[in-house]
This record gives sequence, C-alpha cells and structure tokens, in this order.
Amino acid sequence: MMTYGWAILIIVIVAAVLYSLGIFNPTSFVATESVSGFAGLGSVQAQCQAGGLAMSIGDSIGSEINVTSISMTVDGDTYSTVFPSYKGYPADYLILPDQAHNFILTNACPNGTGHFSATVTVSYTEVGQVFPGPYQSTGTISGSSVTQWPLYTSSLVGYWPLDEGSGMTAHDLSGNGNTGTLVNSPKWLSGSSCRFSGCLNLSSASSQYITASATGLPSGTSAFTLTAWVKQPALNTNAILSFGTGVTNEGALIYITATGYLDGQFYGSGASGVNQSVSTGTWHFISMTYSGSGQSVMLYLDGSGASYSIGQTPSIVLGSVYLCANTVPSSACTATVEDARIYNTALSASAVAALYQSSVPNFEQ
Repeated sequence: MMTYGWAILIIVIVAAVLYSLGIFNPTSFVATESVSGFAGLGSVQAQCQAGGLAMSIGDSIGSEINVTSISMTVDGDTYSTVFPSYKGYPADYLILPDQAHNFILTNACPNGTGHFSATVTVSYTEVGQVFPGPYQSTGTISGSSVTQWPLYTSSLVGYWPLDEGSGMTAHDLSGNGNTGTLVNSPKWLSGSSCRFSGCLNLSSASSQYITASATGLPSGTSAFTLTAWVKQPALNTNAILSFGTGVTNEGALIYITATGYLDGQFYGSGASGVNQSVSTGTWHFISMTYSGSGQSVMLYLDGSGASYSIGQTPSIVLGSVYLCANTVPSSACTATVEDARIYNTALSASAVAALYQSSVPNFEQ
C-alpha cells in the first residue's frame, strides 16, 4: 500500500514537471493576469496597463536568450513589437540564465472593462549555442481589461532608455540614429537605483552630460513633446532635456529650478515656470508639450498638468540634443536620469498619464 509520504513525493514531482513546462507561472511582478504555457522559457508574468501589456520574461534554459519579438492576438487583432538589434546594446532584450527582464507591448490590451484571453508568442534565439534558433514559445494570458490610452508610437523621434550599463554611448531607439555621447564619464546605475532596469547618474561638479544629434526632430514652430524620468539628490537647477541652438527663440528646454519647481522654456521667450513642487530623492516623470504656432505650453509633473503662455511664437533652429545640460551647454546638472524622449507632436494629457503609469519602459517603433 502506498504511504502518504510516497503520495506527497509524487505530487511534488508532477508539480515540478508541470512548472518546467511553463504550466505554472508566478504572477507577482504586481501582475494581475493569469498566465499559462510558454514552454522553454522561465516564469512569465503579465499585467495590463493603460499603455499596453507589461510582461516579465524569465530565462530557465541555462544559456542567454535574445528576445527578438513579441506578438499578441486578442479579439481577432494582432499586436507585435520587433526589438532593434544594436551591436553591443543587448540590455533591453538579452536575458541571462535564471534572470528576468521586463517588456511592454504598447497599446495591446483590450480597451474598457470585462475579461479577455490572448495568445502571446515570444520569438527568441539562444545566444552562443550550436543551434541558436530562432525559436518561439507561445502561451495564453487572460485577465481584466483596462482603459487604454494611445501612446503615439509613430511620433517618437528620439528615445534614450539609458540602460546600456557601460560605455560612452546612449543609443536612440526611435530609429532616427540620434546616438548620444556621454561627456566626462557619467556613472551607469542599475537595479533598485533606477526607475526601470538602468539609468545614468550625472554630476555638475564634473560637468557631466549627454549630447546627441537632432535628426528628424521638430524645427520652426512645429509641435513637440519632451519627457524624462529624473531623480535629484538636492534642490538645484537641473536642465533635464533640451534641443536647439540655445540662442534667442531657437531652442527649447525643460528643467527643474533651484527652488524645486518644474519649468519649461523657449530661449528668449520670457516663459515662466509652473508652480509644481518637485521633491528630492524620489523619481519624477516630467513632460513639456507644445502644440505649435504660438500656443500655450503644457507642463506635466507625475501625470498632473498645468499650462502657461510663452508670450511670443518661438522658431526653433535645430542644433544638438542635450540631456542634463543646457543646449549651449553651459549649465550641467546633478541628477539621475532615465527614459528620455522627444516626440514630434504634442501628446495629449491621457497619453502623458499613460507613460507615467507604465511600470516598465515602452519599446516603441
């Protein structure tokens, strides 16, 4: 007769086999969705957010895997993301053994309320193996729909996640080739020091900043949006993101004042900041939108917006893009920065809120 001990042992063995096949996938990751399948990968966790489906993908195959694309089919519609393959820049899609990485499939979750069930396929290669693939792993993700806000992916003209982790280059994932160059060796950070998977710490004492080209960016009186995540250790003037030549009416800048308020300015336009207090020692999402033709500027702090008049119509003459410096540059800053973007449209308040609420960066093409 089988003893209770043997019965328990068999149950444990069966559960372990099912787990290895991807049947049981933990959904911590602040995850709210039910996940099954995905044989060959490690744990897959998911959560529908305002900007799309966030996924945490693990690697349990014993060698590095390189995620090349993710597709999701739900209610007859298919959403897919193909990740860029910059040489030497694997941080956003290369997953090491026994580790996991976060992705988001933008605009993919069903809009509104109710229940959904989606088929998701992860395409990947096994790096350095005799038979590297490509391979695919498919599973089912189901859960509750949430209100979706469009993220204007086609309008993204500069995108620097800043999670390379090493080197003197900040890659642009917008497809415009606006590669950034690190000046005076800012410090790469990762893990709990960052808002997402990686970030960059810059010091005014060493005049550290990033400069990038401005291909495809707005000029003249065109509309645009600047966004970035930033954490500052103390109150000081931090010029977070700017582009243009930096002379009268020929550049735009979003920054935090020495008294701790969010500000946005066109050079020489006489703009004044909006009274939104930016605290120190914590991550903030800042954004500046301009709809063109002399319209008011909107400034957003952590998804909450306020507007002010710029007084006159600017005419931006493209120069370089600068991160954590003025466009001259003449004033470096002391701050930790991550996920900086430039759009060639004025994002709506709902789109800004969607970016703010996303728990992982958005890979937009």
